[in-house]
Amino acid sequence: MIKMILRNQYSLMTMALFLMFLGHGMGAIIIPQNRTALELQWQNPAFFGTVLAATGWGRLGMFTVSGKLSDIFGRKFFVVLGSLMYMVGLIGMSFSTTLIVAVVFSAMFGMANSCLDVGIYPALIEAFPKEAKKVNTALVIFLRIAQLILPLLMLGLFSETGLGINFRISFFMVTLIFALALVLVLSAKFPDHQKIVEQPQEAKGRIWSLLTPEGIAFVVYGFVSISTFMIMQKFSNRFGEAVLNMAPDIANVIPTFFAIGSIIGVITAIMAQQKFKAVDVMVALTVISLGATLFVWFTPTVLTLIFGTALIGFSAAGGVLQLGITLMTEMIPLGKGVVSGIFLSMSSVASIIVPLMVTTIEASNHLNVVLLNVVIAAVGLLCAIVINIRFKAHEKKLK
Repeated sequence: MIKMILRNQYSLMTMALFLMFLGHGMGAIIIPQNRTALELQWQNPAFFGTVLAATGWGRLGMFTVSGKLSDIFGRKFFVVLGSLMYMVGLIGMSFSTTLIVAVVFSAMFGMANSCLDVGIYPALIEAFPKEAKKVNTALVIFLRIAQLILPLLMLGLFSETGLGINFRISFFMVTLIFALALVLVLSAKFPDHQKIVEQPQEAKGRIWSLLTPEGIAFVVYGFVSISTFMIMQKFSNRFGEAVLNMAPDIANVIPTFFAIGSIIGVITAIMAQQKFKAVDVMVALTVISLGATLFVWFTPTVLTLIFGTALIGFSAAGGVLQLGITLMTEMIPLGKGVVSGIFLSMSSVASIIVPLMVTTIEASNHLNVVLLNVVIAAVGLLCAIVINIRFKAHEKKLK
């Protein structure tokens, strides 16, 4: 993989984008990692859900226009724009003292997220057209490695049990990563997206094909697959504090186990698809997600939380979203771009709704947050079973 990158004419761009994804991975969890400090700064714990939901609004709003604009202005423009937005959002969030200010900078996080998605992924696909899957897999793993590192840095550098450095330095550190990546990006050569040979037009169906049982199941699955891991990734630390009486600094390390599970999950999902049908792999991963959430709900201990979080990382964040996109593209002829857009839109909707639901439930009973995840995972399993049945019926018709 490293040799492949170094031999490519866009090696500097690739290294810059991977470095940017390191910052992107840390940026995705930096607000939950600094929740206690930010809530003290805002002087109201009830703000947290609203602030996180603003990230979803920013992502959804930018996503509706950024895809087309990326084809007009180019990938480099959106990578630069996204990194600048991230840097402003990181610095602004660290100094935010009111709900309005925090919401504005959180929305900027979401907009930056969309900009990087429409810039980084297409740029790498255009630079490595024959190795796109390998590069994208490496990118996902790199993202999870970043989310493995940040909680450990928070414990060692910014916690009371560590060096006790001011929490704002964690935001500055991620900002510095983006700044270094941006310098490389500005000096790097990007593929000319306008000269890339367009692929033949995919067969397109009509949008009301989404009203079929499998169409509805896929749309709902797009929502629940993101929701299941989002709850554990961004709220497991507070659950550890409130229910299991873990010290805040130690509870913040829980997402590290999520990242470890998801890295293993990505690799396992790729290997499993070589031996089993993708639709069966999706059902199996969803069963594991439901089992893990039930495990934590029935026996809430530190060990079950660690193990359950790792299992959810393995199953819900281990490539199941990409499986859903692939299967939906095969079953519903709307074109891969439209299908990817549907899944990414549902991801943004989940980013809006889930934080508000979780923080509302947290106010009365933290254990019910896990129950919410059980219900979401159960709905996901029902959708996966419907998809499985309909997919196999679809296969029979083609034979």
